[in-house]
Amino acid sequence: MADWSFTRAVVKPGISAGCTTSELAGIDAPAGAGVARAGSASAAPHPIETRNALLHPTVPNSTPCGCQDAAVEQLTYLGPGELAWQEVPAPKLDSDRAALVRPLAVATCDLDRLIIAGESPFPAPFPIGHECVAEVIDVGDDVRAVRPGQRVSVPFQISCGECPACLRGRTGNCQSERPMSTYGFGPAVHRWGGFLSDFVLVPFADHMLVSVPDGLASAAVASASDNISDAWRSVGPALASEPHAPVLVVGGAGAGSIGLYAAAIALALGSEAVTYADLDEGRLEIARSLGAHTLEVPWPERVGPFPIT
Repeated sequence: MADWSFTRAVVKPGISAGCTTSELAGIDAPAGAGVARAGSASAAPHPIETRNALLHPTVPNSTPCGCQDAAVEQLTYLGPGELAWQEVPAPKLDSDRAALVRPLAVATCDLDRLIIAGESPFPAPFPIGHECVAEVIDVGDDVRAVRPGQRVSVPFQISCGECPACLRGRTGNCQSERPMSTYGFGPAVHRWGGFLSDFVLVPFADHMLVSVPDGLASAAVASASDNISDAWRSVGPALASEPHAPVLVVGGAGAGSIGLYAAAIALALGSEAVTYADLDEGRLEIARSLGAHTLEVPWPERVGPFPIT
């Protein structure tokens, strides 16, 4: 199986039975961005370059049975180029339908780079991270689809699966929760937190959590929460209607992973030819390695026609 993890992802080595913190946190940050331990007068910001990971020590005194009573740490966006680990109350199971999960691999969405650069509409401060594979730690009494110890993909949007919007497939407009209820950004972020955290509450576990098959690396599918799904939506339904049709993918925009996922998915779904256009040579090289034709600048005045773009 090809590794399609084009966004940066960070993995906790193995799956520990203990309720310890996520040991490795990574972020695609602008050069010069700093990460500091909140509340420490002596802690100087730790500079991190794009694609570098920052080691996050384990929380002292964490125990397998006491994770719901302890404070946890989460990575918080404080303003342009500034991140900090902050201690917050641990999430608790608040319904029989909920689950507690521990992020194992967190990917940086294309949006995260814009957030950290101060180029998003979301006012600081807020916890970040909205793409992850996690380990289920605890579940409510009514949860049947997942069990503790299982690896799952966690979607970035909160949805119940039962309201009229969800039943029509519009889970991003769930009527059981506040509009735009998401992890990692948005108006309800302080209720739900972000995935760069020790533990995360999932309110509708049976509906929201998707099991990750054994043998599939957590980092390879960490972006299934958002970017991989966005990429599939851009080519999957169209190829279902027009099997094997040629596809044009225009890449770029932020970190540019969604276009690469779209090219990979189109090829996997049987497109007879995928053409990928971009300004970035690194992304063009990845597209070529996947089997796509590439278009570099200067582009011709007209490209195509393509049945799917």
